[in-house]
Amino acid sequence: MRCLRGRPSSALQARNSANKKAFSASFKSSSSTAATRGSFFSTIAAEAPAATTATMASAAASARGASTAVDRPVGYWLLGTAGMVAGMVSIGGLTRLTKSGLSMAYWKPTRVMPPVTPEEWAVEFENYKQFPEWQQRQSMTLDEFKFIFYWEYGHRMLGRAVGVAFGAPLAYFLARGRIPAHLKGRMFTLFALGGSQGAIGWWMVKSGVDTSEGWVDPNQRKEIRVSPYRLATHLVSEV
Repeated sequence: MRCLRGRPSSALQARNSANKKAFSASFKSSSSTAATRGSFFSTIAAEAPAATTATMASAAASARGASTAVDRPVGYWLLGTAGMVAGMVSIGGLTRLTKSGLSMAYWKPTRVMPPVTPEEWAVEFENYKQFPEWQQRQSMTLDEFKFIFYWEYGHRMLGRAVGVAFGAPLAYFLARGRIPAHLKGRMFTLFALGGSQGAIGWWMVKSGVDTSEGWVDPNQRKEIRVSPYRLATHLVSEV
């Protein structure tokens, strides 16, 4: 009896040993799981700031691109009108070289059609004879007058076409909200400069047809010329 009470039975010892092993294994497993979780969350915490920074940088780049981008129709419109202005300058130069700039010695912004009938051409030709340039060209025929008239007429009509080609799409794009805010001021400035070309052009022509301007001597034998200062103003403001 004493032996039985003093020493635990072999079955009890085996059970205790199994319980200790199970507890030890469970503790090791829990420690391993906790370490794995800690490593996982540490990795997330380390990578999160970098990912957030990259996302914010990408969003900022997209915003900058969106704010400065101009859609293709607007770009084509600006390029097209720029080409028309270049053509306008070229036609103006040829008008000057052919000595045609004073053939229309008046400014009628509402006039669209040139003379058509022989009677209308006769009236136009007689009107031209009232101005100083005729004094150097008294041998000019009606056909020669038509030649210089069409050069100046085409120059003026092209100017109006440029105004319509720029102004009408500008109004449409503004109404649709397709002009970026940083370009609106420039567009209005360009439109105002283009609109002023008619007045500046007539101001230049007037110096060659109006003797009261002080630039023309009706008795001179030399070629009638416009004011070089007004001519330069017209060219610079157009470019």
